[in-house]
Amino acid sequence: MSKKKPNSARTLIQSLGGPTRVAELLGYDKQRGGVQRVANWQARGIPAEVRLERPDIFPPENTLRSRSHLHGAERLSDCSAGVHAERGEVGHG
Repeated sequence: MSKKKPNSARTLIQSLGGPTRVAELLGYDKQRGGVQRVANWQARGIPAEVRLERPDIFPPENTLRSRSHLHGAERLSDCSAGVHAERGEVGHG
């Protein structure tokens, strides 16, 4: 595992108020290891499942990359529509 991912997890957790605050936001029980669980993510990275379940707390890591993929899909769709128009086909794209 790269060091970048855990460091970004550490930065994000600290920016949210630290492991105790993040555990509270997630509804984890402090008495049952919730704070320790979140603290471990600072070294190991935030689990993908948690990121997916709580995008309100953990925004997607590759937002810009995702958008560029969408633009690529739009361009592909535009090209596809152009091909259909050249063929005289209607209703595609």
